[in-house]
Amino acid sequence: MKASLEALLSTATLWRAADREDRFAKTGLPTGFARLDAALAGGGWPLATVIELLLPDDGIGELSLLLPALHTLTHEASSSPRWVLWMTPPHTLYPPALAQAGLSLERQLLIRATSRSDRLWTLEQALV
Repeated sequence: MKASLEALLSTATLWRAADREDRFAKTGLPTGFARLDAALAGGGWPLATVIELLLPDDGIGELSLLLPALHTLTHEASSSPRWVLWMTPPHTLYPPALAQAGLSLERQLLIRATSRSDRLWTLEQALV
């Protein structure tokens, strides 16, 4: 087990914030927070990856950490604006706050899937 963990940690496809070595050639998506951008490899959120926020509790303002990046992604000038998929969020979304953050409400898709299989199916369809 230890050998397989070491092999996983040594691959170029896994990045940990503690590494500080930028193994990814891509430039990160600016977070909207200069100090956070300086701490992240690539100068922002890594692109084409899954980002997991590990917090002691939910509903403590974590969404405000993502809103600037979501605004950027939904207003890209070089391509058509992207959609934001909210998959069974732990709290009720407040559309006026999303609009105030600059997110287009027409580009928000809220899915409330009650079973794990429904969530996985929905995510698979969204990624196709």
